[in-house]
Amino acid sequence: MQMEYSHLQDMLVLRYVGGDPCPPVTESDDVCVLPFTYKGKTYSTCISEERLRPWCPTSSDFEKNNKWDYCSTASERRSSTILFKCDERVAKGAPTLVSDTKGCSATFEWKTKLVCLPTKLDCKFIIDHKSYDLRMLSSLTGSWSFAADGSKYYLNLCQRVNQGPSACSESASVCQERNGRVQVLGQVHTQKVTVKGDIVLVTYSGGDSCGNDKQFSTTIQLTCANVTGKPKMKQYNSESCQYIFTWETRAACAVIPKEVVMAHGIIYGDNGASVNLSGIYIKSYNASGDQRVTDQYMYEIQLSGRENSAYQKCNGASVCQVKTNGQFTRPIGSPNQIKYYIDDDSLEAVFSSNSKCGKDPQKNATSTIFFYCSQTEGEGRPEFLHETADCQYLFSWYTTAICPLVPENSASTTDDGDQNQYQGLSGRSQAVGAILSILLVILVICLVVLLLYKKERRETMMYKLKPTAVGGVPMCLTNTQRSIQKKKWTMRLSGLWKKCLEAMQNHTMRTAMSEV
Repeated sequence: MQMEYSHLQDMLVLRYVGGDPCPPVTESDDVCVLPFTYKGKTYSTCISEERLRPWCPTSSDFEKNNKWDYCSTASERRSSTILFKCDERVAKGAPTLVSDTKGCSATFEWKTKLVCLPTKLDCKFIIDHKSYDLRMLSSLTGSWSFAADGSKYYLNLCQRVNQGPSACSESASVCQERNGRVQVLGQVHTQKVTVKGDIVLVTYSGGDSCGNDKQFSTTIQLTCANVTGKPKMKQYNSESCQYIFTWETRAACAVIPKEVVMAHGIIYGDNGASVNLSGIYIKSYNASGDQRVTDQYMYEIQLSGRENSAYQKCNGASVCQVKTNGQFTRPIGSPNQIKYYIDDDSLEAVFSSNSKCGKDPQKNATSTIFFYCSQTEGEGRPEFLHETADCQYLFSWYTTAICPLVPENSASTTDDGDQNQYQGLSGRSQAVGAILSILLVILVICLVVLLLYKKERRETMMYKLKPTAVGGVPMCLTNTQRSIQKKKWTMRLSGLWKKCLEAMQNHTMRTAMSEV
């Protein structure tokens, strides 16, 4: 007996060969009907009675219809094939007979979840003595999506695309939707993670066919940044059917956070900076945004432990999950099981709990709050990000409370001499410059007055600007009216000239006094 197996797209094929000899067949490839009775005697194999070669009946009613044929000289052995098909609803299952060909080859179908391709993988890696945690990019409640070149892309690291297009395979990590057509660009179980320099490469293969006996694949280039970020399209290689995305994210940073201790709501960093969370430590907040296909959740958060909650199970918990469209409630973060980590200019609060993970009973639910500096948010409030595959609930919180961790950006790229020089210009010299600017404006006005003060210049200018007037007086007026208008206009110019001189004298005196 020998065993052969192969793994197809959606099932595992197991084949056993080399069994007992197959039942005899005829030269016409009909199965011999055995045992049979001939002339009062029973036979269980081909016989040569009254004929030159071995023969056998091909009908169960041989004695009446006399149907028979010569037996084939070929000899085969029995074989069996089991088709294991994925069915998440069946634990172990059992085989069922699909066909039995000539009593020699049997085919069975066996539905079970044991052969289902993995829809989620580990998202924490240690490569070259550096640890990478990509769990914040792996969501059970949704997927990452973006649009580029007329298509929309859905992807989810370490597990299947959740809440994507209905035609996106349940085993796909990357899907593309274009003009209503959905294509798989990579399967979860093909995930490979490598590091080249400062870039973390996550590759998925086994997508839909793209022609020429090739399948789509996707490579995601993760680079270290201070934000969670979003994926972006970089390029598509038509020869290899490979999509390349880029993603600037803090998940690609191989940095080991430093654990710190809180005392009376205050955390002290190694660089001397302190984080005062007392303003938000005893306050309660609600974080929403966890909307799934059929369920909606809200999270009660109080760092010091919830008090007087409307939900009994939430009392005493730092983070509590509440199903808003049901009766489900459970604590997922305890104030007695909390650790704080400083990672550069951000703070992480990691809460453990005694609540079992529904997806993996061997693990407990945990919560992580990422605190980020924001000078405009004030105390801010927590916001739900997503749930990871191992029951880790992630939240972000933008607040001014942790801004002391951010280094002051005060002329960091200049030396002290340049900085002092810039400060000198911002004092007394800037005031003098403002006065000079005002004097320059007054001087321009006075020059215009001087230009138009004399009658000849005035008439020439007005003639060029308005040919229908002479000396600033319209031609339609009488001689007496024009004479009166000229006198009035001349008096106004004279008064304006005097005001210009007075203004210049006054500013000159004030400047002289300021210099003293």
